[in-house]
Amino acid sequence: MNRFLVHLIDVWNLIEAFRENGLNSIEPYTPMTLSRLETLINTLYVHLNKRVPIGQQLHVDPASLYLIKWIVSVYNLYALAFTFQMLILKTKMSFIGMKKLTESQSLLLR
Repeated sequence: MNRFLVHLIDVWNLIEAFRENGLNSIEPYTPMTLSRLETLINTLYVHLNKRVPIGQQLHVDPASLYLIKWIVSVYNLYALAFTFQMLILKTKMSFIGMKKLTESQSLLLR
């Protein structure tokens, strides 16, 4: 997971990436293609680079490629012809970003 750098992704980055790509107003059961997923992940990492210090910035293309390959292999998108529902994507991406949110909440409650 360090290769994907998902520990840096938070919910706010996800919301911003979905809004920029116009995916926030799409119906939940609309099919999502792999090309739109690639655009979303790439936008996510570009916006993440804007928020981290210069010394911690990441290379967008390899990180997004690793995450896309991971999502395709874990969720077996080869069998689904690279399409799945928007609701499923939003749920998967929110679980990825939720780790950062729960960590910050646990630090506040200590």
